[in-house]
Amino acid sequence: IPRYEAFLSHLRSQFSGPVETGEFGAMMDVHLLNDGPVTIILDSRQPDF
Repeated sequence: IPRYEAFLSHLRSQFSGPVETGEFGAMMDVHLLNDGPVTIILDSRQPDF
């Protein structure tokens, strides 16, 4: 995915440490702890975005 790869390349150029990646679009189990006054959810009406 070109946009994702470009984003990773930009991150790697800005940070000296490793940039971890996963399999884009894969089902991943995550643990989430909301600890603060605001939770921001990013969503797109474009399913291919």
